[in-house]
Amino acid sequence: MNSTLMLGLVYNATLLLAIALLFDMTSLRMRTGHAALRQIPIGIVLGIIGITIMLNSHEIVPGITFDTRSVLLGIAGLYFGLVPTVIAAAMTALMRLYQGGGGAVTGITVILSSGLTGILWRHCIRTPLERKTWWELLLFGAVVHAVMLLWMLTLPSSAAGQVLSVITVPVMAVFPLATSLLGMLMTNRLRREEVSVALRDSEEKYRVLVENAGEAVLVASGGMLLFVNPKAEEIIGYPREHLLSRPFMEFIHPDYRELIAQNYRQRMAGESVPFFYSFQIIHADGTYRWVDIRSVRIQWMGLPATLNLLQDITDSKKAADGLRESEARYIAFINATTDMVFLKDTQFRYTLVNSAMAEFFGRPPEGVRGLTDYDLMPEEAASNCRRTDIEALASKSIAVNEEIVGGEVFETAKFPVRIGKVNVVGGIIRNITERKRAALGLEQALVEKQALLRELQHRIKNSLSMIVGLIDIDAERRVDPGMKMLLKDLGARVGSMANLYTILFQSGSVARVGLDEYMGRIIQSLRDSYVAAGSGISIVTRLEPIEVETRSAAPLGLIVNELLTNALKYAFPEGRTGAITVTMARRGEGITLCVEDDGVGPPEGFDPESAGGLGLELVKMMARQLDGSMEYERRETTRFTVRAGRI
Repeated sequence: MNSTLMLGLVYNATLLLAIALLFDMTSLRMRTGHAALRQIPIGIVLGIIGITIMLNSHEIVPGITFDTRSVLLGIAGLYFGLVPTVIAAAMTALMRLYQGGGGAVTGITVILSSGLTGILWRHCIRTPLERKTWWELLLFGAVVHAVMLLWMLTLPSSAAGQVLSVITVPVMAVFPLATSLLGMLMTNRLRREEVSVALRDSEEKYRVLVENAGEAVLVASGGMLLFVNPKAEEIIGYPREHLLSRPFMEFIHPDYRELIAQNYRQRMAGESVPFFYSFQIIHADGTYRWVDIRSVRIQWMGLPATLNLLQDITDSKKAADGLRESEARYIAFINATTDMVFLKDTQFRYTLVNSAMAEFFGRPPEGVRGLTDYDLMPEEAASNCRRTDIEALASKSIAVNEEIVGGEVFETAKFPVRIGKVNVVGGIIRNITERKRAALGLEQALVEKQALLRELQHRIKNSLSMIVGLIDIDAERRVDPGMKMLLKDLGARVGSMANLYTILFQSGSVARVGLDEYMGRIIQSLRDSYVAAGSGISIVTRLEPIEVETRSAAPLGLIVNELLTNALKYAFPEGRTGAITVTMARRGEGITLCVEDDGVGPPEGFDPESAGGLGLELVKMMARQLDGSMEYERRETTRFTVRAGRI
């Protein structure tokens, strides 16, 4: 083997690798598979490298030279694709044509076949370029140069044998290895590029994540902040430059500085420290804010540091404090009431009881929570409570029940309470045993009072009836007609009162009376006394059914008695016939009472206001007692109208 040729080929291969390494180091970015226009510069650079190699070729025989352009073009086809390889092949082919000699055509053929072999290998062997192995590249180099040696047969037969005998061993010993080395250089470059891209993507994701995090992210080392994200600036209120230029202890509330310093020292020393806790910071506006911190020890740019995540909990802290205060007030309120208050869950277990409820069960409040009524009271009482609990849950309103436990009566108001997504049972219980006893006592007293009043009414009725009877007896004995008539009128007045108490006694009422019935009795009594059979005098009644209090009925009865008596006595003298109409109706909140007759009427110039008769004076007095008035009207008939006020 020609040692000079071997050294020349090794030198040429070394030159190729050096130039390729220089290209790799000086290129800002190398990617494969780009658009053709972006690959043109790469093709030109590859062509220049190929020409440089050809200028340092080794001449075997006159006109026939050898160099590592085949290595370059094979790698170009494999790693850079069609466009850069075509450009590099064209440039080196033109250079070989320019060099001339008997091997020019064969040299150009070798250039084209080497590039073509690389392109075919790229598309037929689908292993990713960054995953190519040295043995695959060694095999690829052997194929490229085996093809190259075959093209030597295109030389004149005398030159072909001589060239093959000289270059076969050196070429197959050096060129496949150079191909493998150059290919691994490209593969490693792609791997570094892949790692670099992945790293940039990872860093970009990390940056986006940290910059947009909902929590403050801070890195601290040596008592200083090395990194803060925008959320940290927002929570603390200072810009990044201010935070990174001052010890982080300046931003901690004085009450918590010792705690933070101790935790920081222990964490940096690798000791066990709470991962999560809360403290206050000093905001740029001078206010104090509560934050939660989660802190771990990390390495930051080769330095031991702490990674800290802060979350502003000032609003939630205030809300929680307000909730606790509200709950404390609520508990104090329900404990202050003597009524028993409770909440039960969906399993009817007590979840909240006030002091009165706990005292009823003879346990502390915590001793009642979690238990059911079956755990706390007899089965019968517990079953009754459970039934009303179920009814309360099914209801949308307050269900009020009475429950008897231990011989005592309790009024229970139960209602559904919405907690979260479920309804539970709430209730307020009041011991009404004494109230029930008092109510029973009042009811009994009322019964006794009503019985007493009925007895009193009965006795008054009997007494009045007896007085009427005595007056009638005395009237019968009188000879004087005037005295007889006076006693008869007096009996009628007392009789009207007796009729009232007769109705009250018969109805069983002690406070109200049917006024139409009462008036009917008075009218019937006067008809019996003053209207003889066949006299031709009729009494027509138009009485609206009205119920009034007893105290209002008596004056109205006296009014009807007087007006009707006057009409019967004076309207139809000397056997005259006619009709008397008694009308009673409610008008608003009052009553209108009218007695009208078609008799002779009062004498000319009669004035009821100045008339001195006892009957009319009594009517006017009773009208005033009822907040009313009396009106007189004489046309074709004589009409007296009494309008009573509120009755």
